[in-house]
Amino acid sequence: MRYFLRLSYNGRAFNGWQVQPNARTVQGDLEHVLSMVFNGQIRVMGCGRTDTGVHASKFYAHFDTDKEIPSEFVFRLNRLMPGDVAIQEMIEVEGDAHARFDAFEREYQYFIHTKKDPFKAGMSTYYPRFEIDDELIQQAVELLPGYSDFKPLCKMSEDFKTTICEVYSASWERTEEGGALFTIRANRFLRNMIRRIVAVLVNIGNGKTSLDEFKEVMDSKGEFKIIELAPPDGLYLTDVRYPYLKD
Repeated sequence: MRYFLRLSYNGRAFNGWQVQPNARTVQGDLEHVLSMVFNGQIRVMGCGRTDTGVHASKFYAHFDTDKEIPSEFVFRLNRLMPGDVAIQEMIEVEGDAHARFDAFEREYQYFIHTKKDPFKAGMSTYYPRFEIDDELIQQAVELLPGYSDFKPLCKMSEDFKTTICEVYSASWERTEEGGALFTIRANRFLRNMIRRIVAVLVNIGNGKTSLDEFKEVMDSKGEFKIIELAPPDGLYLTDVRYPYLKD
């Protein structure tokens, strides 16, 4: 049988989702606990690969087993999983259902705060000087769904067969505390794509990158003069949608 697990995690102490040698990862912790529960090796497939330090409030992974599911399974998993990971739900699915390939829409959010707050450290990105032009940023954000090739806004990888993404929506809004929230929904995301987008947007807002340069680079699929990554602290995977799961 195949099962989906819906989980959430605080990414501060993890080297991302995917298993790596000599590094703590969410996938590694989850596979270890599942293998303990079933007394045999269990492999899981995640809906994506979050970077080191990136969080997820809604993440899906699937696993297969021919063994009986223990009673109070989710409760048992949560007792064994570390405190920075929470299993929210287990869902029985068809044998060919796939956590990664069947997802047709994903949402990420990026949180920025401008007032130093020890309780937000590692959970939101702190920009102490944030005098930016929100109108310019908004103009750039509104252009994002009009592009399909996001090569200028990602770190190239051999895993990419294409740099084409369909962005369904993107928004930039100021929070009550003077910070900012960037939200983007698309069918897929490329490596470092959102952190690069946020860095470019901030640079547009503070005048380091012009809106004309943004348009020119995106239209020509070229390269920005300033290549930066926004810190991982403020980035969250917040939604993943499947045709056979309710919202």
